[in-house]
Amino acid sequence: MDLPRFFNRLVALVEFDLRTNLDGDHPGRLRGTVNPGLVWIGETFQIGIEAVAPLDSRSGRGLGVRGFFRIPLEALLGERAVQPLFGRR
Repeated sequence: MDLPRFFNRLVALVEFDLRTNLDGDHPGRLRGTVNPGLVWIGETFQIGIEAVAPLDSRSGRGLGVRGFFRIPLEALLGERAVQPLFGRR
């Protein structure tokens, strides 16, 4: 699409953060959140925001917001970021 560069770098996402309790109030029952959001992916960093919505009353009450800022190791360390820690390349 012929959009400005900023909008061409936006990615819509939906994350599902699910877990099953092994003990406690409801062992073996699924709980978690669904998190729709947007991520802007730049050349050297990413920034994103998402809503956090519980799946049911056991998972929490009300909506939340989560944001992040990510810098890839390649941007910070350059060529050293892609070399193995042990052994030969």
